[in-house]
Amino acid sequence: MGTNQQSSQKSGERKLILCDPDKCDGCGICELVCSNVKEGAFNPSMSRIRTVRLDHVANMAIACRQCETPKCVEACLKSEALKIDDHILVCDPEKCTLCGWCVEECPFGCLFPDSQAGKMSVVACDLCIHDRIDKMPPCVKYCPKQALSLMPEGLLAQKERENPIYARLSALEKDISQKSKIAE
Repeated sequence: MGTNQQSSQKSGERKLILCDPDKCDGCGICELVCSNVKEGAFNPSMSRIRTVRLDHVANMAIACRQCETPKCVEACLKSEALKIDDHILVCDPEKCTLCGWCVEECPFGCLFPDSQAGKMSVVACDLCIHDRIDKMPPCVKYCPKQALSLMPEGLLAQKERENPIYARLSALEKDISQKSKIAE
């Protein structure tokens, strides 16, 4: 399946689900697959990946960027509710108060309130670390246009050179990271 089979990287390396806007047609299948795998329902509003349309020019699916210095974790009033575990953002529903500060601080809009099964918390893409199919997240596996790929952070620079949309997302992430370090 070409570029989609980039999931066998060394352990501990930060990975991202990236969308090639030249291939994405905005069909939303990734949202349906995600919501079914994670919530047991075909409901895009329950998905942890979202399809967005950029200025009537391109479609793009976006999932949690697994930021190196996540603003959402810094904004969490209950400092132990959100944490990074092996480069994956995790929310402890027992500690989360659903105050919404983390949702507001995510510059990519990738955190979502969740009140399933009576638990109030936020959810974000966890790269389906426990729900992989052929070593890939299901959204990547079932993307009909092969627009999604699971990619190590190290390959992002190559994608940035190939496509200006990747470069803009990466620049935004670096800017946020630098502002976080200055604030410390």
